[in-house]
Amino acid sequence: MAIFQNALHHFLQDNITKANYITPNVIARDTQITDRKGDDKYLVHQKIGGTSPLGLNGPLYVYETLFQLDSYSYRKIDSQAIMQQAKNKLNGFQGEMGEFKVFGIEINSHEDDYETDTELYREQLDINILYAYKGVKINE
Repeated sequence: MAIFQNALHHFLQDNITKANYITPNVIARDTQITDRKGDDKYLVHQKIGGTSPLGLNGPLYVYETLFQLDSYSYRKIDSQAIMQQAKNKLNGFQGEMGEFKVFGIEINSHEDDYETDTELYREQLDINILYAYKGVKINE
């Protein structure tokens, strides 16, 4: 898992209490649900966009990247509750996340779906995150 994704993972583990499992990929979710049908609630996070350094007159050492969060549950109300909690914690967040300083998190899109093959309700959230390493001095 990439360094920033690891920081995001720990942030989600510390702040999202409505999910029984928080995992960085769908394969781990699929492995976990095989034997536990009916009572699981998952939050999956993955990086879906490249990391772009920002700067006009030279590097600022500030990066922007796109992540996707998916909540899954056998009950729609549980999937919605997980994603609502994630939205409340992440939208507009500024502060520290592991060894990074987050300047802002913006929600790009929010969708919901029912997956007939897994019989799971799914909420999907795409977020942009603007961040830098804590030790980097930036003219703000």
